[in-house]
Amino acid sequence: MRIAASSLVMSAGLGLVGVGAAALAEAQPAPLPDYHWCPGQFWDPGWGGNWDQGRCHDDHFRDGEPRDRGHWH
Repeated sequence: MRIAASSLVMSAGLGLVGVGAAALAEAQPAPLPDYHWCPGQFWDPGWGGNWDQGRCHDDHFRDGEPRDRGHWH
């Protein structure tokens, strides 16, 4: 009986430690650009290559293009 009780206590303790460690191991995602970038603003190389460093743009479009005039400005 004593062995069973100590086994139960040890198992419960290890389980609680595992849950606590999992709660502490949350990974936070890296901050990404807000889908609009202009020259002079910070660009983190971890985001990948900046496909147009000379004009404001989002992921796919430059500002002021005829097909996309109202996109940002």
